[in-house]
Amino acid sequence: MNNLGPCANPHWAAAILRVVFLIGLIAGCAPPGRKLLRLEVQHQGQVVLRMLFDAPDRERPADLWKRTCREPFASEEEVLQIKPDPNSPLRATLKGSVRLTILHANKPVSSATLSNLVLARSAANSPKWRLPEAEVKRVRQAAGFGD
Repeated sequence: MNNLGPCANPHWAAAILRVVFLIGLIAGCAPPGRKLLRLEVQHQGQVVLRMLFDAPDRERPADLWKRTCREPFASEEEVLQIKPDPNSPLRATLKGSVRLTILHANKPVSSATLSNLVLARSAANSPKWRLPEAEVKRVRQAAGFGD
């Protein structure tokens, strides 16, 4: 009798290969996870806002911009230099050159440069600025994604 164990039997080897194949197939069909992203806003060359938001792992860069109109998880207050509009504390207007970059794991995913940018927030004392939907459309076009 040989001491090679059950793997020497061709039926066992085929069964093991089928199990490994099925595990790989099931793992490949698992729902996607989520990734943490950062939107960085530079106004006249200086970072004035960093906000954190999430998206599905497989979401395309064109669709990531749409998520910037929602309230973010957080804003990095140490760089927060947004001054609200005098007549509307829920809005802020950055005049001049504005560069927006979405980063994942500190690597740029998509970016756009605009002249002027309007930001919005839900409460006068909130540091969680976001892009209004009209601005998201402008940014997506500037980033090379049509509407």
